[in-house]
Amino acid sequence: MTNTKALPLKRVLDLVLTCLILVVFAPFLLLMILAIKIGNPGPVLYTQTRLGKNGKPFKFYKFRSMYVNGDDAEHRSYVIT
Repeated sequence: MTNTKALPLKRVLDLVLTCLILVVFAPFLLLMILAIKIGNPGPVLYTQTRLGKNGKPFKFYKFRSMYVNGDDAEHRSYVIT
């Protein structure tokens, strides 16, 4: 059972804690952005469309961790052998 009176309070608490965590981690996120941008050319964020609740598509964002247009031959040779 869900207490409907507690839902607005929970939403406010979620938003406040999320904002506080974002402020704390902002310097680390900026360092990550700089490292990705200096490390190799290309976009900082990787975007992908995924399926969410009830099959509804949404955009998924994450920091790019691979080279743009990278060749996967080295990975394939490692996995196959």
